[in-house]
Amino acid sequence: MGIQFDAVSMRYGQQTVLQQLNFEIPSGVLTTILGPSGCGKSTLLMLIAGLLKPSTGTIKLPEKTTVGMVFQDYALYPHLTVQENIAFPLKMQHIRKKERQQRVQALATQLQITDCLVKKPHALSGGQQQRVAIARALAKQPGILLLDEPLSNLDARLRLEMRDFLKQLQTQLQITMVIVTHDQDEALHMGQSMLVLNDGVVQQFGRPNQIYQRPQNLFVARFIGNPMINTLSLAALAGALNLTATQQAATATIAIRPESIIAPAEYPSEQLLGTFKGRVNNQETFGSETRTALQIGSKTVISTAINVGQAGDQWGLLKSGVLGYDAAGQLLWAGDEQ
Repeated sequence: MGIQFDAVSMRYGQQTVLQQLNFEIPSGVLTTILGPSGCGKSTLLMLIAGLLKPSTGTIKLPEKTTVGMVFQDYALYPHLTVQENIAFPLKMQHIRKKERQQRVQALATQLQITDCLVKKPHALSGGQQQRVAIARALAKQPGILLLDEPLSNLDARLRLEMRDFLKQLQTQLQITMVIVTHDQDEALHMGQSMLVLNDGVVQQFGRPNQIYQRPQNLFVARFIGNPMINTLSLAALAGALNLTATQQAATATIAIRPESIIAPAEYPSEQLLGTFKGRVNNQETFGSETRTALQIGSKTVISTAINVGQAGDQWGLLKSGVLGYDAAGQLLWAGDEQ
């Protein structure tokens, strides 16, 4: 059994923060919770931790499971050394001193902070403070570890290192780990499962690659992906797509991943959903990636699959990465299912 939400809602006065949540976070994997600021992510995490009580519904955890939590600001005790910070929850549980020392030493070794044990938090870097906070949360050997925006206070290079570290840590410990983030790259990279939240409502829950390839609504499609997915009306493509009459009648919006707009000569025709005419407006290079702006009538779309200086006005759409949505913004079809 994982972490089960049954008809859970959370309200503060007249404001509903979370609405009718029904899902189960799988046991023994790393799940990321992704959404924009203010969507209810941290509230959801505090409900799991038991720091808040839901207004309605129930949350079920495996019996006798201990929960550890790492807060966004780490919440280390400034007057205690690193060793004392890590040992603090064990002291509160009246664990014997010898066992406390053994656990602290083992965690410090595992998280590579043995040289910090006698220091106080103010003497540590952001990455070291984060590792101390994780060690303290792990000291009581939790079956569930919750982390609220754990990488948000770190610089770009350290964020990359720490997201790999957290993945490896979960693999070693085989515990249920839940990480809240507003950064889609972190969520997609770290998560074995991923929940997308907006305005207190679950938009989609599944494997990260599944959510990227099959966003169930336009919010998810637009929120996940960098550069953002292109969206335009079916009419803007002027019959360029090979769709059935039923699909054409029901489709209100076409969404196209930037990597799916290509030079058609470079791919076999069976991989294409159609071709269209477009003028190259601009090209920008971001490291190894080139972003090409194509003008289609009054609309501009972005491609990341066109080479620098590549000329032409005829472009192709790969079946993978082209999606159709109805007037309500719900997924109707995916190009690679055609």
